Amino acid sequence: MSAFRDLAEGFFTGFVAAAENFRGGRLEYRVDAMGKIEHLCGQLNWTVDEREEHSFILHFRDPLVQIRRVVVVPRGAGVMVGSASATSIPAEQVRHEILGHLLTRNSELGNLAWQASITQRGTANFCVRSYAFIEGLEAAMFKEICESLVTEVNLFDSKMRAAGLL
Repeated sequence: MSAFRDLAEGFFTGFVAAAENFRGGRLEYRVDAMGKIEHLCGQLNWTVDEREEHSFILHFRDPLVQIRRVVVVPRGAGVMVGSASATSIPAEQVRHEILGHLLTRNSELGNLAWQASITQRGTANFCVRSYAFIEGLEAAMFKEICESLVTEVNLFDSKMRAAGLL
């Protein structure tokens, strides 16, 4: 229960900090999100494996796909952290059971949420995401979010492989 309490406290701390930073119709950020994430990674002895203009990508070992990428992107007063499934299938082949599973998991996951999208080529892709306020984010909470994402997407891909869709 400690991880949940830490997550809730971090959420509340970040919410209060964001509210305190609200001035004249816009948020004034006191914390550089990219710098904070880099600092948290350092505290965890993690390296930032890829850097893009406005995001970091962390690599985690995964038995199904070897390397599972976790993308960290600043959004507003926080960061969006997400990982994509290796499953990519034609949209018309997405079974109702898959969508039902994702909706059920969304109701069970708390701070994580699945998203399905269709590309311009008609392919369905799946990713799981989380959002955390940057000012309330601590190393242990960031680690829990990243590891939960990796575990969740691995479980989904395992189910998809068993169904012959990966």
